[in-house]
Amino acid sequence: MTDRKTIVGELIDVRQRGVDRLDVNTGQQPRKLVPSLERLARDYCEAAGSVPTGRIAQITKLLRDGLTAYADRTASAKFIEDLLFDPPGTATPQTPGKRLLLP
Repeated sequence: MTDRKTIVGELIDVRQRGVDRLDVNTGQQPRKLVPSLERLARDYCEAAGSVPTGRIAQITKLLRDGLTAYADRTASAKFIEDLLFDPPGTATPQTPGKRLLLP
């Protein structure tokens, strides 16, 4: 079993890189590895009976479903969602820092 510290570290990596950019491999930024989060997402999707293709889709499902459940209990879920995902209809992916500046 993976400890919380590892998952938190990987979530920080996801937040800094952006979920949709985990697989981007440039000269300065190699593909971001988040094996514990991938495993958690895959296990969650299998348990939920819906396994999207690819690690980004699985991580996205885990995070979005978690935020939906969290939103039922707190308004902070919208802030967290804004940190992780571009608004619907965004043509150009935004950096995580710029997402906070979007209306």
